[in-house]
Amino acid sequence: MEWNQLLFLILVFQTLLITSDAFLRNSSIFDLDIFDYDDFRRSDAATTKNKCVDTEQRIAPAEDCFDYFILAVIWTFGYAYKQKLMGVQSRAKLGGQWVIHGLWPSWLHEENPNCVRYDQVFVEYRLKNEKFRGPLKDDNLHTFLSNNWYSIRQTPPKNLWDHEFKAHGSCATRARKIKDSVGYYREALRLFFNLNLNTLFNNNKYRAGDKMKLSQIVEILHEQVKKKVKVQFTPQKGGTENYLTELFICYNYNLEAIDCPYLESQDRNGDLEITFPANIPK
Repeated sequence: MEWNQLLFLILVFQTLLITSDAFLRNSSIFDLDIFDYDDFRRSDAATTKNKCVDTEQRIAPAEDCFDYFILAVIWTFGYAYKQKLMGVQSRAKLGGQWVIHGLWPSWLHEENPNCVRYDQVFVEYRLKNEKFRGPLKDDNLHTFLSNNWYSIRQTPPKNLWDHEFKAHGSCATRARKIKDSVGYYREALRLFFNLNLNTLFNNNKYRAGDKMKLSQIVEILHEQVKKKVKVQFTPQKGGTENYLTELFICYNYNLEAIDCPYLESQDRNGDLEITFPANIPK
């Protein structure tokens, strides 16, 4: 093969890799909600990237591929307001509810390494065949996910599940606690139900329509999780309100809660009043 032909093939391959990565990250392709990954900037050396390599003999474990998990949970009205500011239209009959955004393998360094497992895929019918024990009743995993993990847009939940698995779930299966696609959705749902957010906030007199200092919200969550949680809020455009939007709860490889990193800004702004929106703010 001529040298110029070899160089051309290398350039084509690099272009395909870049395009593939952009495709996975472009949420508009999947009709998904937008997440600002700059909320968790990385600062460590990228040593994990060099170790996260699969071979015919070995699938790289979680310890070689990422540092911790984030369970992201949104309050639908607050998150819909954040999306509205970005020009995203919410579904017509959106209720006020805590729902899962995703379970994300996360890193402590600047660039996220490629952690995708190509031997793991999303198969919807497996969720319908998997039984799950909920807080009040037992049902199949698919039913629980439909009610607790969906997009605020008018799109089928499976679109979000498929995207989340491609972008995060296949990587997450490297953790022994998760193992496969069913384990990914099952464990995310289990962690979500363990938070019991509706009862938690209700018992602490922080209900839809109320206001509370950021430091108090953080303390309520700390009492429940026993670790430091990141509270996301969205400032009102042209106003003074701050709307409760999303929670990030962090876990180790065994899905045991740990303190979330990068909380300096949250600690500095503890006196901010955060509104628990009872509808999508105007």
